[in-house]
Amino acid sequence: MEDDFIEFAKVGRKFNISGLPEVYKIIEVDTDKVVVTIEGIGSDFNVEIGDAEDSFKVGMWRSIVTLVAAHRDGMDCCKCNNFFQFAAPNQDDGTMICWSCRSGF
Repeated sequence: MEDDFIEFAKVGRKFNISGLPEVYKIIEVDTDKVVVTIEGIGSDFNVEIGDAEDSFKVGMWRSIVTLVAAHRDGMDCCKCNNFFQFAAPNQDDGTMICWSCRSGF
């Protein structure tokens, strides 16, 4: 495994997959697989380590970088990633899903 991928493949890392709106989180790393869950849905799936590394190399797996601004009141929707001023968590895991995403729009 390359050093960049080793640094990326850490338990707790959140990332997006190119072309998909969901947020993914690494929950386990083994010598032959990476176990990933879809945030807010809880579906776990195994990805062979070689496939995970290839997806990372070609840019399909992009780490989510959270920028914290001073005095930022509100939250990002964990589905569409839009910012909503004055929003508060409305999910058990402390995230927020906006009305549009909850309603299926």
